[in-house]
Amino acid sequence: MKITLFVTLFLLATIPAVPGIAAAGVQVSWDPVTMFTNGLPIDPTITVAYDVFWSEDPALATASLHPIALSVPGPSTTFDPDLLGMPRGTTVYITAETVLDTGEASDLSPPYGWMVPPLVYLTPSPYTQTIVGTPVLFTAQAVGGASSYEYKFWIKGQGGVWSVVRDYASANTWTWDTTGLAPGTYQFMLYARSVGSTAVYEGWQTAYHTINPPPVNAVTLTPAPVSPQQPGTSVTFTAQGSGGTGSYEYKFWLRNPAGAWSVVRDYASANTWTWNTTGLPVGTYNVQAWARNTGSTATYEAYTSVASYVLTDPPPPAAAVTFTPPPSPSSPKVAGTSVVWSAAASGGSGS
Repeated sequence: MKITLFVTLFLLATIPAVPGIAAAGVQVSWDPVTMFTNGLPIDPTITVAYDVFWSEDPALATASLHPIALSVPGPSTTFDPDLLGMPRGTTVYITAETVLDTGEASDLSPPYGWMVPPLVYLTPSPYTQTIVGTPVLFTAQAVGGASSYEYKFWIKGQGGVWSVVRDYASANTWTWDTTGLAPGTYQFMLYARSVGSTAVYEGWQTAYHTINPPPVNAVTLTPAPVSPQQPGTSVTFTAQGSGGTGSYEYKFWLRNPAGAWSVVRDYASANTWTWNTTGLPVGTYNVQAWARNTGSTATYEAYTSVASYVLTDPPPPAAAVTFTPPPSPSSPKVAGTSVVWSAAASGGSGS
């Protein structure tokens, strides 16, 4: 004989009551069944389990039932509505029955109606990051169920506080004005519901967007002493950025006469690099500096043109020195007379 047992269902969905608080799945739970309807307890040696189903039919016709989970040993189970094929944006009805290992089973519980949330998308443009002062367009879309939706936009600032930036309306876009905002990452939440609904929301989605400071727009590079110089000379290169935040870091590159580039000083706040040329072969070297705002993760925001620097051999010594023409005035002169001697060198560098 089929013994009557009652199952009372409760539903805990993924949709958060407060933006940013989300569960891993949809949980349906029920009061554990411990006795028969006549008041007699179920023998503790009997195994009690539950079969849970969903249907689009509020009458729960047998042919309409789809399993959520079978032979569940405890008073709850978690499910993914998409994996089960529940249509988004529509109401489904969840029911359960108690099954004993003696073969006895309860009737199905009364249906629990649940509106499967629509799929909701929130897309910013530019997509993930932008420079402060650039407007960002957020586009919302809800899919499933209702033919038309309305949308509500939230933002969580760097202080961690949520605020509504656009209340429910049918327009599915909202433009974020980033002028004057502090650089950093901001979180956004979108609520969606059917037009005319009084629900707080029927679906939701989050997005993140990062505001970057304006980039460095130029950088100069100055050597001291200037080219050319002989090997062994210490040459200091000074980089100077402009634009951006006003606080920069610099990276220096060197290309040898064979054409190979190498990093000679990685990013740091010091804007100078001293090149020790001792023992280097003569030839033409190239130097370049990269610059970015302090704290930036960009490969670079600005860079200098390639500066050439020549290391050259010392000039050969002068070959000879002669007086030419003879001293003026010519000898002899009385003591006290000023005499100008002119010397001329030959060979060497000519200077």
